[in-house]
Amino acid sequence: MSKLDQILILDPPCDLKFKGPFTGVVTTNLKLKNPSDRRVCFKVKTTAPRRYCVRPNSGVIEAGATVIISVMLQPFDYDPNEKSKHKFMVQTIFAPPNVSDMDSLWKDAKPDDLMDSKLRCVFELPSENDKVWFHPSKLQVFERSRHFQVSEVRRRRRKEEEEEFLPCSHMNCVTTGNQILKNQIKTHRLMAHNEACYLIIKTVPNRSDKHAAAKHKYENMVR
Repeated sequence: MSKLDQILILDPPCDLKFKGPFTGVVTTNLKLKNPSDRRVCFKVKTTAPRRYCVRPNSGVIEAGATVIISVMLQPFDYDPNEKSKHKFMVQTIFAPPNVSDMDSLWKDAKPDDLMDSKLRCVFELPSENDKVWFHPSKLQVFERSRHFQVSEVRRRRRKEEEEEFLPCSHMNCVTTGNQILKNQIKTHRLMAHNEACYLIIKTVPNRSDKHAAAKHKYENMVR
């Protein structure tokens, strides 16, 4: 038996586009429309579950109804030279007359009854007119801290390169993103504080220089 075609109409159908900057949570919407006269159960999976939050990540769509899925990308260090390999999959199945336990429904589902659609993630930078310019001092501090995060980010991305679709999380993505931003701000403030202390220590003369200057001034007064 051949695999069933996807019954839902997805908008967008192929690509989920996320528009930067990616220093905060970026949200894009996926619209699922059920054109049939039957109820349809859906479930959203992704190859990078730690990087996204999806609401709702599963549910039932009534006949002729539409559901809007919010896909939230968590803050990360964007590298324009690195292509995104993240993908999403919308898995569906016709709902039985009386469905109560969704977990059992998906667990006992036959492969021939499942329908799915895959979408790839596309990251876009803002246009020149949309860019936000920062003060040079703040930008310099941010660039310095960026080097400490690049190696860790690349290590995590290598682990996510394998195309394995896992259930999406519906946790509070905003809280997680804000916590990441708070940690970054603490790092920036600490680096700026250390740099300021270094400049103060470098510009203040030591005690021996002070004594020598005072002695020279006294000798000039005596003469």
